[in-house]
Amino acid sequence: MLEAVKKIGELSLKERKESFAFSLIEEGIDFGSEENKKYILTLNFDLQEEKIHLDFEEIDYKKLQKYLWIGNAKSNNPQDRLTTNNVSYLLYQTIPNLYHNLKEGDLKDKLQSILEKFFLKLGQKSVYLLNLEKIEGSNIKVEEILQNFPHDFKKVKDFVEKIYEKEFYEILKNKDLSNNDFSLYSVKIDGLAPSELQEYIDYIEEKLIGEPFEDSSFEGTCYVCGKKTLITADTTKLPDKYYITKLVTFASGLDKKGFSKNFAICKDCYKELMAGSSYIRNNLSQRLAGRDLYLIPSIMFSPKEDYTLKDIVGVSKSSFNAIKSFEGKLEFQNTIEKNLVNYTKYKEIGSYSNINLLFFEKNQSAFKIKKLIKDIPLRRLDEIRKAQNDTQNITKKLFGESASRWFFISLDQIYYLIPVRIDKKSKRAVDYKKMLDLYEDLFVGRKINKNFLINEFLELFQVYRFEKFAQFNILKPKDSDIEMVFAILKTNFLLKMFSLLHILNGGEKMIEGVDDLPLREEIKNYWKEMNFSEQEAALFLLGYLIGEVGNKQRTGESNKKPILEKINYQGMNLKRIILLSNEIFEKLDQYKVRDFNEVNFAIMKRFMDKNISNWSISDSENVYWILSGYAFNTYKVITSKKEEKNEQ
Repeated sequence: MLEAVKKIGELSLKERKESFAFSLIEEGIDFGSEENKKYILTLNFDLQEEKIHLDFEEIDYKKLQKYLWIGNAKSNNPQDRLTTNNVSYLLYQTIPNLYHNLKEGDLKDKLQSILEKFFLKLGQKSVYLLNLEKIEGSNIKVEEILQNFPHDFKKVKDFVEKIYEKEFYEILKNKDLSNNDFSLYSVKIDGLAPSELQEYIDYIEEKLIGEPFEDSSFEGTCYVCGKKTLITADTTKLPDKYYITKLVTFASGLDKKGFSKNFAICKDCYKELMAGSSYIRNNLSQRLAGRDLYLIPSIMFSPKEDYTLKDIVGVSKSSFNAIKSFEGKLEFQNTIEKNLVNYTKYKEIGSYSNINLLFFEKNQSAFKIKKLIKDIPLRRLDEIRKAQNDTQNITKKLFGESASRWFFISLDQIYYLIPVRIDKKSKRAVDYKKMLDLYEDLFVGRKINKNFLINEFLELFQVYRFEKFAQFNILKPKDSDIEMVFAILKTNFLLKMFSLLHILNGGEKMIEGVDDLPLREEIKNYWKEMNFSEQEAALFLLGYLIGEVGNKQRTGESNKKPILEKINYQGMNLKRIILLSNEIFEKLDQYKVRDFNEVNFAIMKRFMDKNISNWSISDSENVYWILSGYAFNTYKVITSKKEEKNEQ
């Protein structure tokens, strides 16, 4: 995967034709909305007038370039970036730190003048603090504020963040501005923005690329490109950590120096990995299954045409998004399938490309990989998309055009069919691993155990039935009973899709002679499309009859369906199924719907009796197919009532 990140970085640097620092621009900043736009506030140091002018500009991508926003210095490193999202850094850290680290030159001279003219030197350790009185229009009396300046150096940070920063915001308030208006803060020197200060650009590049090679480089073979050259094991400047460098137990020889034997890279690869990581973060971030994800394309061979990075990324994203959501599928149809040029590009690049899916968790500077699904050919995404479309065509046939959208089995949809427990405090998924493993099985074409899925589905139905939404990744709907019906049918179609992809273990022989059975056509069509066995069909019909009783119960005084209490969601053995079928016969009589269902009951009994001596379905599966029949019946009743209303 590192090769893929490096390749993206290499192409990004080649195509941008700008200084390396500009490839690190961070686009993940709050741009605001049309109604509530966000701005960048600049402190423009006018050395001649000895005044600080406050200017602000609306944030857009060009401004990020202009002010060279590449994030704050990471971890405990001194803050030295002229553009930041934390204004307190500009009040006491950035200018002194940058002045201290810069080589001799014009910029260093100017920073010295700024320190002399605009900063106060305080305390025994010579802390520099921006003189707020120098800001144009300020009526702040700094002397009064400094009465609270701490003698203890360790408390300076708190003083700046809790007291001095508030005073700075008071100046904004007097100009009818608020700190909430700004996503970024930056510095200009005599009107020049950071991107116009070449010495600053050189400094940033040296800081990020030069420093790791200053003290800890050595001759060796680069672990990424294989060249013999000067390499380093100091990877602290890389934004995303793909390997462990903190725990000595992972180092060769259990010695910290042993990390150099684990992983060391040359300067070119270092630069390309940084640029690649930045590009991926800005352009290839996704969310799936409630987790952050990087979609990382890789090219196995050179395509015939000289495609750009944008072309390769565009094809990879379109292909992935087409199976991720219904909206992505529509966009794919409109921009790729209906456009000959784009389709040709898609086929050409798709023949040579893979994608990697990196699920991760980021907390400040900590970067933890949760799952990596490697080397998925784009052809596999085509296969999944075809299975999705074929399944959707089946839903169209069974339930009509308008319903097919709601039963489209996207990657996003699958997440809501497998219940994942959520930690109440952190609101994070606890047992997400099974979900990510399921995606991996789908992408690599590994067999999925049908019983595993059935057990997960039964737990999902219990979430709806017993309203356990707070514990799981399922949002509470308006009507749990109706949403459970939709969820059950969607799981039927998920099984169908997996079956079309040939990744489902288990399954019985399909019923013979379905067309000759005296059943309603809609039931027979459902069985045929879903390839039901006789045992599954018997249970489905039993569930259908439960639906008949339930519909009568719900239309009474109560909105409840007591008949559903007869179902044990943990599983039911054959003996209990037989007892349940006898009870249902009585209920059909009680609610006066037996006459309409005698044929259904007779065929259910026929299939059950025929297979009773060799019953192969598990207790969980028994319940699953009963609920499937119940859901089918209830869905038909719901939609027929809607159609009646529309006709009226």
